Amino acid sequence: MQGNSIRLRLSQSEVARFHAEGRVEDAIAFPGAARLAWMLEASGAVLTPEAAFGEGVIRVLLPAAVAARWAASNEVGIYTQGGAPGLAITVEKDFQCLHPDPHTGQRDADAFPNPAAG
Repeated sequence: MQGNSIRLRLSQSEVARFHAEGRVEDAIAFPGAARLAWMLEASGAVLTPEAAFGEGVIRVLLPAAVAARWAASNEVGIYTQGGAPGLAITVEKDFQCLHPDPHTGQRDADAFPNPAAG
């Protein structure tokens, strides 16, 4: 999240699950049992991407045809202004970092291969 924007970056396994099930979600746990969750859903009820927030969940809806095409292709992302006035919604395939994590020395094996890696 930055400014008035939401950006979801999905790993290979999350994109595969989204393509198969039409839905993927995850959450961040905070001390005191608080959590912030996000959910991405394909929907036949929306014509453009939409986002809403309630009960600690950010819910992003994508038109079903757009979602299916994106998940099954090499298309990197879906970019739109939608939902509340001025809200930018971005859904992208997450690429591996070009350099290993300085703490672990590893790269995210579940991220998509980075096209800039050469």
